[in-house]
Amino acid sequence: MDDIQFEKAEFSNPSGVGPCAMCGARILATYWQVNGTAVCPNCGGKVAAAVATPSDPMLMRGALFAAGAALASAIGYAGILIVTNYELAIVSIAVGWLVGQAARKGTNGQGGRPLQVIAVAATYVAICSSVFLQSLWELYRTDRVIANLSGYAMVFLISMGRPFFELKEGLGGILGIAILVFGLMQAWKQTGNAKLTLTGPFSTEKAVQA
Repeated sequence: MDDIQFEKAEFSNPSGVGPCAMCGARILATYWQVNGTAVCPNCGGKVAAAVATPSDPMLMRGALFAAGAALASAIGYAGILIVTNYELAIVSIAVGWLVGQAARKGTNGQGGRPLQVIAVAATYVAICSSVFLQSLWELYRTDRVIANLSGYAMVFLISMGRPFFELKEGLGGILGIAILVFGLMQAWKQTGNAKLTLTGPFSTEKAVQA
């Protein structure tokens, strides 16, 4: 709902309330107000659904979509790391965007703070998992073998904390944190709700009397 735009309403309706600022339809018996601007009941319902917090089942669906996007992103980012050996801010931002979009699709367009937390967590895991996959590739390429599952778990945990471990490297570590933050911010933005205030419904009869 971040791209909602309102047009100036011309008060040509018999009710004294102009056409819907979102779709341009005539407003008849009732209307809603979004940030003080009149919209028809249909658009008011769409705004109400978009700004609502997803239900628990819908939130779980959003989490599953986010996890799927995070897995795909981790694999793709790992491929870029293997080829270039560079962490790129643009890729991190793309990961955040993809995960955020997937989470929002899973909730049928609803957003809010719980979904933002899920998207940010999934993005963090995706970006750090790319480092994990890159590490596995390097071990394979140099004919080194991890003996057991605990070894894989250790490499994974180190990968999850790598952005913070690298802080001791100075400027390079700070740059790594910045790249990570860019991706997390994008995921947060994609799953947030627009700053909308929805009130109503109102009767056009009262508008005429006024």
